[in-house]
Amino acid sequence: MGTLFYYISNKNKSILFSYFLCPSIHTLFCTCSHIVFMIIILIIRLFFFLCTEIFETIARSC
Repeated sequence: MGTLFYYISNKNKSILFSYFLCPSIHTLFCTCSHIVFMIIILIIRLFFFLCTEIFETIARSC
């Protein structure tokens, strides 16, 4: 367990440090950024979907 933790802490030292320093703020930030990221992906997907639909309509009309 100790060696595994040491390996993880070496890999993400700053992330783990900030997590143990202020876990509540870290969790809040992670949740917020995750939600924002999901919304951005959703908007991009929707945009690309609309673009393909429009292009298909134009292609059919031509």
